[in-house]
Amino acid sequence: MTTPERQPQFYSLQQIYDDVIGNARHDPLVRILVLTYEFDDQQLVNLVSSRSLKDEFDLRRNHLRFIAGLEPVVIYDARKTREFSQLPHFLELVPIRARAYSCHHSKAYLIVTEKTVRLVLGSFNLTRTGLFSNREVFADFLWSEVETTHLPVLQSFVGLLREGYADHAQARFSESLRSLADLLDGRLQSWGKGDMASIHRLLASGYPMPGARVGIHSLAEQWRAISDKPPVSVFAVSPFFDQGNTFLADRLAAAVGAIERLHLVTEESNVGCVSKRHFGQARICKLSLVTANADDAERARIAAANDMAQLGELQVQRKLHAKILMLCGANDRHLVYLGSANFTDKAWNGDNHELGVTQIVEGRADALIQSILRSLAIVVDDVYASLADTIDKPPVADDEEYCGQPGYPDFIERIELATAEEQGTVQFCFYATDLTRLADYTIVWGKTALTVAEARSQALSIDEVYTRLFGGKNLTFTCKEGDGVSFNLPFIHSPELVKQQDLTLFRDPEDWLMYYLYPPAPGAGGVPEHLPGEGDDELPPDVVPDVDRESNVVIAMQRYLTLFGRVEEEFARRADKILAMPPGAERETACQKRIVEPLRVFAELLLAQRCKQPAPANRLTWYFQTGELALFSNRLGAKLPALKALSHTLVARLREQPPAADAVLNTYVEFCARQTRYG
Repeated sequence: MTTPERQPQFYSLQQIYDDVIGNARHDPLVRILVLTYEFDDQQLVNLVSSRSLKDEFDLRRNHLRFIAGLEPVVIYDARKTREFSQLPHFLELVPIRARAYSCHHSKAYLIVTEKTVRLVLGSFNLTRTGLFSNREVFADFLWSEVETTHLPVLQSFVGLLREGYADHAQARFSESLRSLADLLDGRLQSWGKGDMASIHRLLASGYPMPGARVGIHSLAEQWRAISDKPPVSVFAVSPFFDQGNTFLADRLAAAVGAIERLHLVTEESNVGCVSKRHFGQARICKLSLVTANADDAERARIAAANDMAQLGELQVQRKLHAKILMLCGANDRHLVYLGSANFTDKAWNGDNHELGVTQIVEGRADALIQSILRSLAIVVDDVYASLADTIDKPPVADDEEYCGQPGYPDFIERIELATAEEQGTVQFCFYATDLTRLADYTIVWGKTALTVAEARSQALSIDEVYTRLFGGKNLTFTCKEGDGVSFNLPFIHSPELVKQQDLTLFRDPEDWLMYYLYPPAPGAGGVPEHLPGEGDDELPPDVVPDVDRESNVVIAMQRYLTLFGRVEEEFARRADKILAMPPGAERETACQKRIVEPLRVFAELLLAQRCKQPAPANRLTWYFQTGELALFSNRLGAKLPALKALSHTLVARLREQPPAADAVLNTYVEFCARQTRYG
C-alpha cells in the first residue's frame, strides 16, 4: 500500500528501485542510506549492487567496485547484529543501542542519484519477508530541481540525520553519514525551500534532538493545526498492541481529546493479543481482522506487481505488518500517519526510535477507511464483542520483544580495524568509556581470539585474514562470568585501510582502464564483470588483446596509449559535468569521488605493477605511464584545482626514483616537472 498521490504508482520498493535503475544510465546512483530495525544480508547486498531485490548471488569484483562508489550506510538496531556478516568492508553498518526494552524501529530508504533524491518511509524492514511477503505500507517522495513539492519532509529528514543520532558514537564519527547530510544540504540550498505549506510532515519519536517531542505530542500538535476539536473517530491498523499496564488509547485521548469511536484492525492470528482494555474509554468500538490468505482482488494486485505473473492455484499468504493511524475530523479533514510505529504506548511515548510521515487528507472518512480495508483483505468485519475485558499475560510478539540485555558491552563506542605498525599487518582499535571492562569479555573475530592491551588487539597478518577483510564485519563478545552470554558488535575499517583495500578491486592497471572505458551498466541483471579472455570479441578491434603483439614493448605501449587516450576523454567529460554543477560541497565531493580518487588508485596500481615486475622494460613503462598520468591530471587541474595536487604528487614520485644515467628519461621527467610547474 502506498500514498495515493504519486504517479506512477508503485506497489513495492522493488518497483521503485527498478525505476531508479532503469534511469541509471542517464541519472546514475550516487548514495544509499537505510534505516531499519533489522536486515537480511542478501537483500542489503542486492540493494547496494543494483540487483533485483529478489536475487540470490555472490558478489564479484565489479559489484564491489560499484558498491564502494555509493558509500552505503545502514543504521539498524544493535540487538539484531548477527554472529557473522559476509558484507563488503566499505558498506558501513551503524548499530544503534537503545535503552532496555526499547529499540531502533525506524524504516526509511534514501536513494540519491545525480539529479534526484528519493525517500521511502514505511513499515517494512530490509528483509525478504518485509520486501516481498508482508502486507506493508509506505510513502514515496521524489525531489529534483524541478520537483520540490513536500521539500520540508526532506529538510526534516536531513535534520534527523545530523541531530537524531548525535548521542550514538559510531554515527557521530561516521564520515559517510556526515558527507551524505552535506550533500543533501547542498541540494536543498540549490533547490530552494519548495512548498512550505506541504500536506506531508515527517513525524519522528524517540530521537534526542534539540526541541524534539515524543510522537504522541507531535501528532497532537499536528492535529490541533487542522482542528480545535477532538477527532470524531480514530482508525488504526497495527500488528502489535500494548502488552503491559499502559495503553495507547488512553494516552491518545489525553493528547487529542476524548475518543468517541475507535476502530482497530489487526491480523486474524493476532486477536489473542487484543482486549477491550486496548480501546480505552471509547464509546463505540470496532475490531476488524485481516486474513492471512490473499483474496481475488489482492491476488490481482500481486500479479500486477510481478509483471502479471500467473498465480494459478497457488495459495498466497501474507502477514500484516502495516502501521496506520488516522484521526478523523468532523469537517471531512483528516490526519493520516503511516510509518514504523505500532499502536502501542512504547512506540508513541518516546521509548523507541520511530519514524513516519503524516498527511492531511480531505474527503469522507468512511470512504477512505473502506479503501484501506479493501487493500488489506478483511475477512471478519467486527469481533469486538468477543474480546476479553483484559489480558493478564498476552503472548509476546517478535516485533515488540525488546528485552533488556544484562552484560551488553554498552561502554564500547566504536571499534576500528586499522593498519598496525608492522608492515603487512592489521589490528583492532577499541574506543570506549571504560577500557578496563574489555577484560570481562572473550573477544573473537571469526575463529581468531583477540588479545587486547591498551585498547589495541594483537597484530594480525593481512595474508592470514585476507578473506575476512571483505566480510566478517562483526566481533563476538562473550562474558567471562555468569551464563557466558554473547553479543555481536560490528566494526569499521580505517580510511587508510579502505584505501589499501580499494587497490584489490582491480587486478592491474589495464583492468582499471577497461573498467572506466566500458563502465558496467547497473540494471536488473546486475553489474557484469569483464574477465580476461571473456567476451573479448565484443570489444573494439583496436583494443582486443593480441598475445603475440604484447611481446613487443612498442606495440604494447601503442595499445596502452589507445586505452589511456579514451579514458582521458571519459574523465574530461566527467570534469565538464562536474563543472556544470553549482559551486559548493557537492561539486567538491563529486570531483574527489569521480576523478581524484579513481586516478589516485590508478597511480597506485601502476606503482604496484612496477614493484611486482621490476624488469628494465617495466621500469621504463612505469616512468612513461606515470608521467602521462601526471600531465593529464595537470591539464584537468586547469579546470578542477583538486587535480593539481595529484599531478605534483606523481611528479614527486618520479623524481624520488630517478632513472640514473638514462638521459632520455631524465629529460622526460624534467619535462613533466616543467609542465606541471612542480619544483
